[in-house]
Amino acid sequence: MPWTRQFKDEILNIFSEKEEIMKLLNQSITIDMCQDTNVLTLLGDRLLLWPTYDIRYQGFSSDGKLLTDIAQGMETNVVRKDLATGTITLAVDVQTNLNEFEKYNLLVEQHNDQWERNGRPTQVIDPVHGDIFEVKDQYLDPAFISSRCCPAPDCKVNDYEQSGKLANMKPTIQRQTYVTVTYQVSLSNSEFQLGYAAYDKNQKVLYYNEQYHNDLAILIRKSIQEIWGNPYLSRPSGPLLKGISLLMQGKKLSICERENKVPNFLSYIDSKDLKKNTRKIERAQKVYEFSNKFFGYGVPIVSFLMVIVIFSQLVSGINNENLNGLLILLEITAVIGAVIVSRYLSRSMERNASIMDARKSLP
Repeated sequence: MPWTRQFKDEILNIFSEKEEIMKLLNQSITIDMCQDTNVLTLLGDRLLLWPTYDIRYQGFSSDGKLLTDIAQGMETNVVRKDLATGTITLAVDVQTNLNEFEKYNLLVEQHNDQWERNGRPTQVIDPVHGDIFEVKDQYLDPAFISSRCCPAPDCKVNDYEQSGKLANMKPTIQRQTYVTVTYQVSLSNSEFQLGYAAYDKNQKVLYYNEQYHNDLAILIRKSIQEIWGNPYLSRPSGPLLKGISLLMQGKKLSICERENKVPNFLSYIDSKDLKKNTRKIERAQKVYEFSNKFFGYGVPIVSFLMVIVIFSQLVSGINNENLNGLLILLEITAVIGAVIVSRYLSRSMERNASIMDARKSLP
């Protein structure tokens, strides 16, 4: 499909801006710089440039689509800044209507396939009066997930008419805060002292640490990787985004308790309720995964065996001249119905298992 010129330009601008941001992220923040600009301002500005996932992630990983979409749509905003105590709090907002985007993009894909099969019509003619009307929905653009750190062009992608009913149904991103991260920065013996703690939406601690270095940029980078990265993956590939799930499930607290220092502003840590809730979700996920395998493989295998039995009954009935046609027909109908229903239930269980996996990431 022909891309619009504006879309091509925005894609190039996004790549160019990402390169500039990467250069900026590698620039040091020294104590001398704090003489002209408040250290809390330097900290906040740099934090907003970092995405909320493993710093090794470059757009490719073995993570599922759901977690990839979550990472793509996460956005960070400063919600509190206290110069007196040197603290700044960030709200990490997660997209809550991913299912709307998935459903819309599926409808768009089906519409585009149908439009192409129909010969890519741009006009329709009223067969009664001969009036000519323009087709309002031709080749439609999908709905892109976008955030400040992972932007997507907001202009038309394809140079076709997109003003009909389906085009007007395109959803917009809705977000909700699921994690807040509090940072505290101060100067100590010619070094930066940076403490940080991440909380879930119930204000239970998910991660914490405190570190020292003469370059604040290094401390910020380390904090991003500690909070959002996958600590159990040494190579720069694989399920890098799983670090998001590990954080939100409270599974990184063991690292904090074993290796990290509690920052000054953090006084109480209790993750029992969070872990209990995560275990419930994990049990539900296992049930859905088992049901998916049962309906996806078990029922079709049993149905195949039933077909063999029915065929044997048919052959025996013909040979013995006591064929019960009605019974055979009912059995065949039951087998076909079981296969159709099991296929639907298998897909439903697979989707529910994915939802449970997402809920583990969004407690």
